[in-house]
Amino acid sequence: MSKVLKKYSSEFKDRAVRLLLEKGMKANQVSLELDVPASYLSHWKKDYLLAHRGIKTSIPLTIEDAGKRIKELERELLIAKEERDVLKKAVSFFAKQ
Repeated sequence: MSKVLKKYSSEFKDRAVRLLLEKGMKANQVSLELDVPASYLSHWKKDYLLAHRGIKTSIPLTIEDAGKRIKELERELLIAKEERDVLKKAVSFFAKQ
């Protein structure tokens, strides 16, 4: 007996991967919900990330990633403000001389 392999459209694959990435669902959950083997999902996820690697790098994939990114940006902002303040003081100091 031979197994019949289902063909999945690229839209279906993208939807499944977005459930994994954007909604933060586990592969087992998506697998049960969409009736797709979990191994397919991991393969589709890998392909999706490779295809979109340079396009969406600044968009966080999960809530945890978003929180980490926010903290990172706040830290960068604080450093930039401190550097700006130092430069303002230096300009003021050298302008007096």
